Amino acid sequence: MNNNATDRKTQELVLTGLMACAVFVATCFIKVPVLNGYVHPGDALIYISAIMLGKKYGAAAGGIGGALADIMGGYAVWAPWTFVIKALMGFTAGLIIEKFAARKKETGNRFVITAADVIAMVAGSVINCGGYFLGNSVMYGGIAAGIAAMPGDIIQDAMGIGFGLVLEVALVKTPLGRKSLA
Repeated sequence: MNNNATDRKTQELVLTGLMACAVFVATCFIKVPVLNGYVHPGDALIYISAIMLGKKYGAAAGGIGGALADIMGGYAVWAPWTFVIKALMGFTAGLIIEKFAARKKETGNRFVITAADVIAMVAGSVINCGGYFLGNSVMYGGIAAGIAAMPGDIIQDAMGIGFGLVLEVALVKTPLGRKSLA
């Protein structure tokens, strides 16, 4: 492995750790109570992880950060569910964004929000809502529990998309945003 490959791998691992920490902090410490739970900006940071780092490292940052937030926030029973759901969110969003990255480079707008970015966030939100619907249904004894939790999940997903898009716009104006690793 040459130095450039080693440097890139080190950057990816460090940024993945930093993004996992950011997801954890934003999920565990920035909470707004709603309906049957709370909303937080952690999902937006999962999307930013996927945009910056791609599907593999975006999945790692989302899964690890989200699960740690559940463990530290008093919801440890949810940590395995959250790990899988948030990792799938990051992976799916990263996959969609990577599929369209070549098109962005060709047109010269790699660092502007495109339909692919919005589609990636919506797809991640569908996974989030569906995953927690399944989790609530299994853990609380039926589909009615999953349905009851959905309004709060939909609010969380809308906030994640909105805040994710705002963060993406802000990020593209920074040196880090212009040197995305994905």
